[in-house]
Amino acid sequence: MKTAPSRFHQKTSLFLQRQLAHLLHPHNTLPLSLSPPPPHLPPSLRRPLLLTTLCLLTLLLTFTAPSLPSPPPQADLIPLSHSASQLVDQGRAFYTEGQFDQAAESWRQAAQAYANQGEDRYQAMALTYLSLAYQQLEHWPQAETAIDASLSLLTQDHNQDHNSDGSLTRSQLYAQALNTQGRLKFALGQLEAALETWRLATDIYRRLEDQRGVTGSLINQAQAMEALGFYRQSCRTLLTALTADARCDRLDAETLTAVLQTIESYPDLAIQTLGLRSLGVMLRLVDNLDRSSEVLKTGLAIAQQQPSAQEESATWLALGETERARYQQIKDAANGAASARVELLRTVANTALDDYQQAAQSAVRAIAGKTRPVANLIQIQAQLQRLSLLLDLQSWLHTHNQNSDPEKLQIQTQVQTVLDSPLADLPPSRTTVYAHLNLARSLIQFRRMDGFDPAGDYTNKALQLAEAAFEMAAALDDSQAQSYALGVLGGLHEHLQHWPQAQSFTQSALDLAETTQAEDIIYQWQWQLGRIYAAQAQTQLAIDAYSQALNTLQSLRRDLAFLNPDVQFSFRENVEPVYRQLVNLLLKPATPPPDNLNQARAVMDSLQLAVVENFLQQACSDTTLAEIDQVVDQTDTTAAFIYTIILDDRLEVILKLPQPEELQSYRVVLPKAEIEQTLTALQRSLQQKIPSQRSPMQALSHQVYDWLVAPAEAALEQSAVKTIVFVLDGQLRNIPIAALYDGEQYLMQKYAIAITPGLQLLGPKPLERESLQALVAASAQPIPEARIRALPGVLVEIESIKAALANTDVLLDQDFTQQTLGRSINRRPVPIVHIATHGQFSSRSEETFIVAGDGDRIHINQLAELLRSRAQTRSNPIELLFLSACQTVAGDNRASLGMAGVAVRSGARSTIASLWYADDEATAQLVGQFYQYLSDPEVATKAEALRLAQQDLVNNPRMNLPVFWVPYVLLGNWL
Repeated sequence: MKTAPSRFHQKTSLFLQRQLAHLLHPHNTLPLSLSPPPPHLPPSLRRPLLLTTLCLLTLLLTFTAPSLPSPPPQADLIPLSHSASQLVDQGRAFYTEGQFDQAAESWRQAAQAYANQGEDRYQAMALTYLSLAYQQLEHWPQAETAIDASLSLLTQDHNQDHNSDGSLTRSQLYAQALNTQGRLKFALGQLEAALETWRLATDIYRRLEDQRGVTGSLINQAQAMEALGFYRQSCRTLLTALTADARCDRLDAETLTAVLQTIESYPDLAIQTLGLRSLGVMLRLVDNLDRSSEVLKTGLAIAQQQPSAQEESATWLALGETERARYQQIKDAANGAASARVELLRTVANTALDDYQQAAQSAVRAIAGKTRPVANLIQIQAQLQRLSLLLDLQSWLHTHNQNSDPEKLQIQTQVQTVLDSPLADLPPSRTTVYAHLNLARSLIQFRRMDGFDPAGDYTNKALQLAEAAFEMAAALDDSQAQSYALGVLGGLHEHLQHWPQAQSFTQSALDLAETTQAEDIIYQWQWQLGRIYAAQAQTQLAIDAYSQALNTLQSLRRDLAFLNPDVQFSFRENVEPVYRQLVNLLLKPATPPPDNLNQARAVMDSLQLAVVENFLQQACSDTTLAEIDQVVDQTDTTAAFIYTIILDDRLEVILKLPQPEELQSYRVVLPKAEIEQTLTALQRSLQQKIPSQRSPMQALSHQVYDWLVAPAEAALEQSAVKTIVFVLDGQLRNIPIAALYDGEQYLMQKYAIAITPGLQLLGPKPLERESLQALVAASAQPIPEARIRALPGVLVEIESIKAALANTDVLLDQDFTQQTLGRSINRRPVPIVHIATHGQFSSRSEETFIVAGDGDRIHINQLAELLRSRAQTRSNPIELLFLSACQTVAGDNRASLGMAGVAVRSGARSTIASLWYADDEATAQLVGQFYQYLSDPEVATKAEALRLAQQDLVNNPRMNLPVFWVPYVLLGNWL
């Protein structure tokens, strides 16, 4: 049974990165004071304070960890004892040089000296410094004792807000101590406690009107929220800290440029390196991988100018993570295993592997430079990520029948490298727990490879690692880490088919996760429990467990689609299977009962919505929708509804006929790979302009017709159906259903066809034909600087629209910009918006766009905002959005997501778009005929108008091949 290791590798990877960020910078604590150094201090004492201040600013866009510890500032010391102040200065010097043992001893003596003089305020300050040194040494009990003593001294009268001598008040010292305590709790995995501690610090800084302190403590809060899985709250808190006028779901180019300029203005190279690395990580998390790579490479060049190997290794590690995200995108979009796709996937994977290797090698140099605690973490992180990526690549190649021998050899070497790593030297912490579990998962994956681990050595090692991780988590009293350890143990026993142990460990993991309300963990163990029940043929228990997992995912829905780095790049591997495996159980009987059919449809509908939201990286509109069953039963009783579901071993089809009848179902028993192979071949053949290829195309089209429609023919005829509405799954979305062939004619010649993303429609109602008006935005001229070729057919298209719809406004070429389109849409509430220009649909939202007449790209979210702004200010939404001359990205088997995303986000009742770039002349003719039919009161629906326009092209001997008439599909309301 599959245990979805990549989700766990990402989760543990992110936590390790958060822990690393605590230690990576020599000026790395939340500011104990951010006030500038007094002018009487010599330059040698002012510079550390300047760096402390600048360090905070470099953390503005990091999502990896709380602010990093800095050498405590000297400026605020007004010592009463010369020897005590010298000890504090001495400790700072040792700390700056990374000699944390000596720093701790100096500050311990300083605290004792201040205690002897009864100066508890300065004693508390020295104890706060002492806790920082112990944290760097990972001497956690001593660090806790020191900070508790500091807080105890400051608790009384810490509201004193002014000292006549200009030194830090008790309130300031108390806030600083709380920040240090929060950092300690975070390092120990006590995330909720860390968050609450930092909130207290923020409250004090706000009362003191210390904006820099507020900013720093809010940054820390954001990191704790992210570690707890509260991604949306984390982003909002971070933006509050920055007082940034930006949205969490988008960082525009202007904002990015401003942030880059701020970072690059700092004179200190270490500050620039950390700032650029933080920005690069942020860009990766919002899926802007090209810019992430660019920023990180700039940071790497600066890091290599410094003597610190750990800065270089940390940046190499971040580059590896960006390339790994790119690898995941290519894998998700892969259309089969074409040689070019395999080569591209290998190339990107090898780039990430090389980056990880560079990170590990730089870490080894840092170890030699006596920064062992930091370098050990980086080295382990890089080695674990390198191993997990090799295993993932080998698994993908094997699944797609590609030679993976080179990867197997690398894996053998990498496994031994990881086993020889200094993992055992890490002190007990959540970091160490997660590293153990990451390696345990990788070893089990390694064991699955044929011919490996004949003696069970790796299996035993994996179990030992997971058991040790649980014991360590229990000793730390870390419930979340304990849950992960128990869940991994359950997954290991699931793999070994030790069902009682697997069930027991998984249930215990679930119980613990529920106590912490960690829903992104809860759903994993519910899913795992469902798999374990299913493997033991306990079907109803399995269905119950899967249903609980889906309920949990529903509550996570908004965060799954928004800046959730643990899920965002692996939705297909770690979320989508939950839905499909449940549907498989519901539809397993030869004749599924009606209740099962209804539930299966509802589950798949939730999946369709989740897939689109994951693509959009935001939740879909809350606009009131109508159930499609009611539309078929009450509004249009000549329409039928066909729902398709592709499972691993079969294709399931659910039929809904007009009038309140029970659902029917039929299936095609074929492996998923064979189904997808046929669909890919059909998609290619439909785009052929060679008449001799008509027969092979029709043969493939006939085969798919037999799968989807033929079993329902008698029922459709008996119910006098005129329109068939499809919900298409997987690669069926790439097929223009109108081209299905029954041996004599195309489906379009028998029925009007529409596609819907799911079971609900936006306010379905017939189009009012009396006074149709349209806004046309078009680009016909070439734009050489943007590599845009001319579309001469667009001019013919415009004239044909104006002939059919007399009341038509036109924005052409340079008059068509994002701004003019927005103004025109809002100025007059026309029911039709027709956009004729270059554009593309992709499985990535940032690559889904249209091109304005000035050459600028209008991306999906920008277009959606333009279109929806009218709906927000007026009661009548756009009735029809027609996107002409756009196309899906070749080789991207999920590019139709872009089309669905536009349809969902635009707020239009109906959308017409093309699955590939259509012939210019044919498009002009089809568009003109479509609007002529649309304005005819005798033509009942938009779907029928499109059918008749396509039929006209079929009857034209020059354009009767499907490539000319079939690309355009109608999505949404067909009425």
